[in-house]
Order: sequence, then structure tokens, then C-alpha cells
Amino acid sequence: MKKILFIFLATICIGSSFADVNPAYTQIINSMAEQLMQNNQTPGLALVIFHQGKPLFFTYGVANQTTRQPVTQQTIFEIGSLTKTFTATLLAMQVQAGKIKLNAAVGPYLPKELQVGQEVINQVTFEQLATHTASLPKVPPDFEPDEAYDSARFFDFLIHWQPSYPLGSKWHYSNIGFGVLSYALAGAVKQDFWNYLQNDLLKPLAMNQTTYFVPAIEESQYAQGYFADNEPAPRWMMMAWKPGSGALRSTPNDMMKFLQANLNVGDAPIAIRQAMQFAQQSYFKINDRTMQGLAWATTTFPNGQKIVWKDGATAGFSTFIALAPDKHAGLVIMINKKTKSKELMKFAKIVLNGVQ
Repeated sequence: MKKILFIFLATICIGSSFADVNPAYTQIINSMAEQLMQNNQTPGLALVIFHQGKPLFFTYGVANQTTRQPVTQQTIFEIGSLTKTFTATLLAMQVQAGKIKLNAAVGPYLPKELQVGQEVINQVTFEQLATHTASLPKVPPDFEPDEAYDSARFFDFLIHWQPSYPLGSKWHYSNIGFGVLSYALAGAVKQDFWNYLQNDLLKPLAMNQTTYFVPAIEESQYAQGYFADNEPAPRWMMMAWKPGSGALRSTPNDMMKFLQANLNVGDAPIAIRQAMQFAQQSYFKINDRTMQGLAWATTTFPNGQKIVWKDGATAGFSTFIALAPDKHAGLVIMINKKTKSKELMKFAKIVLNGVQ
């Protein structure tokens, strides 16, 4: 196993001077970040934190072990399933505008290839897709991670799919559910999903470095992801369900904009901020501690601390976004190595618990 050389860069604070930030709080974050990286032999890490009304950036290590290029606020990370929170925001915007009913079946909005008979997929509702209660599997049973999976093959699976339990009765995490949701939303607005996402959410939030495909001119900013054994991971492939489920790449700078809008602070359009608040509401009970919203989950810990969160992962990246709405605080963790979500939740819990 390759040994990682840890490089801890200077903490960058935007919107305030270091004197405005509690040194003890900064020390805790640096110590925790160092421990997280050492425990997982992590090449690079970016922390995006909104604390006491201030946007803070902490960057550590390298974006690429070969070039030794450091992680910066402009480093591009694969954000995996954090993509689902973007899709959920678009859904919430349509619901709040009165153009879609959350409990409506998606059938009328799906591509014509899925409307050839009485397919069960047409009976699934927007809410069931967005809350992982549609009975869909995580991925198609015949899917292999290293192969392409186009829309024709995906639609064929959906046409023949039969749920293993009644729609809306159980929670089961599904990547392809958000893929179906993205097709339904595209049908509702009558445009390509990427164009819809870009025009109605990314551009209004000025998230100019958030995309599916990184332009060649920005390739040098694209971090290299790594497997658990520290071998380089391939770029995340685009599957038929990934546009609304796990395809986005973003930077710490852009994710700060997304974080602030979800905390209902900043100058993001009010319709977007209201939709984000709507998406964060709880709709289905997962277990005694956790409720499912539209993509977002809300966990209440024994000490009363409540965190609204979503995790994400690709072959070589891990991400985590967490909100503490009662404290108007939140953070985004971006790592260029596969890391257990449980560790990132623990990290977020401690950081947000320290926000006063």
C-alpha cells in the first residue's frame, strides 16, 4: 500500500479575518481533519463551512498524488449522490410553483418508450422517487460498475420491472429512482434535464464550475480520485440514471453557494431558497432517529442535536453535506478517496455541535 505524504495548507477564510474566528474552533477542525486523513490515508480534503454568518474554507493535501497539485477552493471533485439534492430542489420548485403535485404519478411525464402498456413504473409518484420509497432497487440487477448502461437498456429494465413490495410502503435507497425522477422532471418542463438543471438552478446560484463533463480547459483543476488501496480510480462514468442521481462535479467555491442557499442565507433567488426548505422537510420515517425528506435525511441524536444531511460517493471520491438549521450553520466535506459515510457523519456532528 502506498504511503501518503500529508500536506496541510493554510486555512483560507472568506468574508472575515482569522481574528474573527474562534482559534479553538479552528484548532478542532484542523486536528479532526488531520486525524481523518491519517486514518484513511487520504490524499486531499476540502472543508466548506458556514459558521457564525461567515463562509470558511479549509483545504488540505493534494488533488493528485503524482503532480502534487494542492487542493484549493477551485479543485473539482466528483460529488456523487449529492447530485440528488440538486434534483430534489428542482422537484420542489415545480411543486411550489403549482406545476407538479408531489403525490402525482410520474407516468404522464416519462418518455414515450416507457408508456407502451401498463408498466408499474408509470404508477410511481414523484414523492416516492424522491424519498426512496418506490420499491426500486439501488441499481439494475444486471448492472456491472465498469460497463456502460444506456437509456435503451435502462428503459427495458423499467418496462419489465415489478416491485417486491407495495409502492410507498418501505424505504430502500435507490440511485435509479432519482434517474427516473430526472426523466419525469425533464418531461414536465419539456427540456433536456441538464439544460433544466443549468438554467433553473446552477446559473441562478452562479455555480459556474458545477457540471457533468469537465471541459478540457479545466482538466488541470480536476482532482484524481483514489480507491481504498490508494490506486487511481477512473473518472465516474455516465450511466442512464446518473444525470439526476450522481453525475455532478463541483468545487468548494460552488458548494459554498449551494450550502448557503440551503441554509436560507445569502442572495440566492427566494424561489430556490424556499424550494430547498421544502425539500428538507421530513416525509418518511427510516428508523427511530432518521426521517427521509426529498433526497435529504434528517437525523436526531440522543443529545437532541439535529442534522439534515446527504452523503455521496463515486469510485474515487466521497462527499458529505450537513446542515444545522437551528444554528444557521452547515458544512460540506469533499475528499478524493472513498471514505465511509459513517466517519463523515461523525466529523460533521462534532463540527456542527461546536457552532455557537
